[in-house]
Amino acid sequence: MTTSETYDASKERIVELLRTAEPSTPVAACPGWTVRDLTAHLAGGLADFVASRFAVDEGDGFGERTVRERRGQTVDEALAEWDKNRASADEALAGPMGGVLVAEIMSHEQDLRQAIAKTRELIAELNRMIADQFATTFQALEAAFDARFRHLFGGGYAHLVMTDPDDLSSTGIEIVARRRARREPPAATPATPAA
Repeated sequence: MTTSETYDASKERIVELLRTAEPSTPVAACPGWTVRDLTAHLAGGLADFVASRFAVDEGDGFGERTVRERRGQTVDEALAEWDKNRASADEALAGPMGGVLVAEIMSHEQDLRQAIAKTRELIAELNRMIADQFATTFQALEAAFDARFRHLFGGGYAHLVMTDPDDLSSTGIEIVARRRARREPPAATPATPAA
């Protein structure tokens, strides 16, 4: 596989990952950067390599400059710029710096994967916490509802039932209630005639 092919394969995987990534997701491996910033860096970094633009101001980093220059750019805009820059990068990828570009993109592909995985883990943990809290609250509400029902109607029972307990985000709640059965007074027995 050539350097260009390796670069393009990693780029394709990154673009696929970006389809479901939240742009504001922090990228821990690049402190202070988000998914949007990382995408801007990949687009701008390639442009700088193609233009041999490596000078940076004192106290500034190469990556920081590319991100700062693209602040406010959407992920889609960064991807469009990246595509444009890639179209003129064959010479840079075939040259001595091609390996650096491949190492850079593959490293950032892993950074992106880790950021997305971390976010998904946090979402899953939040969903578990919400489900646990909902279940606790639902049980308390059901018990209070049943007690109030019994008090109001002198007995019977009332239950709350989730229509879809496996999907708390869309479940409905049905009320199942039964009042205490009324006792009919005993039927009057006809008086028996005295004999």
